[in-house]
Amino acid sequence: MLSKFNMSELAELPERRRIAHEVYMITGVLVPEDDVLVLAALFYSRKLQDAASDAAGQLTSASTASRMVVDEAVKAIRQAAADRQVLADAIGVQVKKSIREAGGLQSSQEGIRQDWRSLLAAMAFGFCFAGGAMAVACNFSFSWVADARLGSQMRRAFPHFDAVVQDKIIDYFDKPKK
Repeated sequence: MLSKFNMSELAELPERRRIAHEVYMITGVLVPEDDVLVLAALFYSRKLQDAASDAAGQLTSASTASRMVVDEAVKAIRQAAADRQVLADAIGVQVKKSIREAGGLQSSQEGIRQDWRSLLAAMAFGFCFAGGAMAVACNFSFSWVADARLGSQMRRAFPHFDAVVQDKIIDYFDKPKK
C-alpha cells in the first residue's frame, strides 16, 4: 500500500504513483495511478515546472541585464565625477593665475594711486575747458548770471504780491515785444 511510504521514499517513487499517494494522504480517497485526475495533475505539474523554469530564466536574464545597466551607470557617474574634478582643478589654476596677475598690477605707492591722479587731472581739465567754452559762447559777458539771480528773487517774491500786481506782471510778459 502507498500509505506505508515516508516522505523520503515518496520522492523516489515514479511521478504517477507519488501523485496518487499525495491525493490519498490529503483526501483519504484511493486513486489509481492511471486515473484521469492523476494524469491531469501530472500534466499541470509539468506545465507549472516549465513555467517556473521559464520565469527563473527570464529573471536571471533580467537580473544580468539590470546589473549591466547599473555597472554602466556607475561607470558614467565615476567619469562625470572625474570630469568635474578636472574642471574644478582647471578653474582653481585659473583663479590662482588671475590672483597672481592682479597682485602684480597693484601699485605699491602710498596715498592716492596713479590712476586716480590721472582721473582727477582729467576732471579738472574738463571743468576748465567747459568754463572757457561757456565764456566764449557768452562773448565774455556774464550778465546772464545777474539775470538768473534776479529771476530767482522774482520767483520767491511773486507769491507775496497782490493779485492785481501779479496779473499786471503776467500781462506784461505775455505781450509780444516790438
